Formats: sequence, C-alpha cells, structure tokens
Amino acid sequence: MQLVQRQLRLALAVLLASAAVLLAVGTTVEHHQPNKTTQATTPVSGATTGGQAGEDAHAGNEAGEQRGEDHDQLHGPGESGSTQPTASAAGEQDSGERFLGVAESLPLTIAAVAASLALAVAIWVRPARLVIWAVLLVALVLAAADGRELAHHLHEARTALATIAGVLLAMHLTAACLATLLAMASPSPTAVRTTAGG
Repeated sequence: MQLVQRQLRLALAVLLASAAVLLAVGTTVEHHQPNKTTQATTPVSGATTGGQAGEDAHAGNEAGEQRGEDHDQLHGPGESGSTQPTASAAGEQDSGERFLGVAESLPLTIAAVAASLALAVAIWVRPARLVIWAVLLVALVLAAADGRELAHHLHEARTALATIAGVLLAMHLTAACLATLLAMASPSPTAVRTTAGG
C-alpha cells in the first residue's frame, strides 16, 4: 500500500509541476501573438470606383446626423436612450467573460504557477490529507479556467493555444483524479489513532 501511495504522490507531483510549466509557456505564447480584436478592419470609403460608393457614404452620414437630431429631440442632448452598448459596456462584458481566463492576467498566472509548484513539492514532501484536498481543489479550479480558455481559443480559431489549453485541462483533471485516489488510499486520522492505540 505504501508503494502505491508513493507512486501516486510522485505522479501527482510531476503532473502538477509539468502543468505549471505548460501554463507559463502557454501564457507567454498567448501574449506574443497578435490580438485579432485590435487589428483595424474598417475599409476606406474613398477607395471604391465610380463615385457611387462615396455618394452612398455621404447620404448615410446625413441620415445618421438626422437620426442623431431626432434622438436629441426625444431624449435631450447628452442623454442615452439608445439600446446600443457603449465602448465601456463592451469592455466590462469582455472582462466579465474572461474572468476565469487565468492566462489573461499576469498576476493570476503567476499565482497559479506558484500554487501548482508549491503543491507539487508539498504533496511529495508531506502528503497530509489537508494538502491532498488542497491539490484537489486547486486542480478543479484550474481545470475550469482551462476549459474557459479552450472554448475562447477555439472560438478565435487559435489552434496552438487551444491545444495547450486542452492539454492543461486534461492534466488538471488527471491531477484531480489522482488526488482523489490518493485521498482514498491514505488512512484517515482516526484509523491511524486506532491502530496506534490498539
């Protein structure tokens, strides 16, 4: 039984350390890739031929100004009665959607890497039940973040980052399973006291 526990602890420590390194690599790769949302994609209106597009754009601007005047008459100048989201609302929505995305925040990434490495050392040096449960909890939280990152990168068609997120998801779920097995294989504190007292 001791040999099985030792093998589980070794596998869990190696898995946590490897996941920490892969998370750091994935974050570095993500921060060095160009972001699609920051690239300008607006066409130049004067670059079309025939002059018709320029006239259409001018007519569209006049219609937009007219709608703006109508809006001011209904709601007063400066009041917002429109249902279109503002830039700040879009930024708030984006940050809310990316809350679980650990790779988006450098301090969160550093914390996740440090926690994984610290737990890898702790599970090897002192495999107390509290450490095992901490590993299980951290692995599940990181797996949730990995799942969010995987969905995000698949949506943006970033296959390399999606692959890294998928591997991290599998590693963290495997770590959670190993922690569960280790918790079940470890004797409970009451069983240890009973054995020592009898």
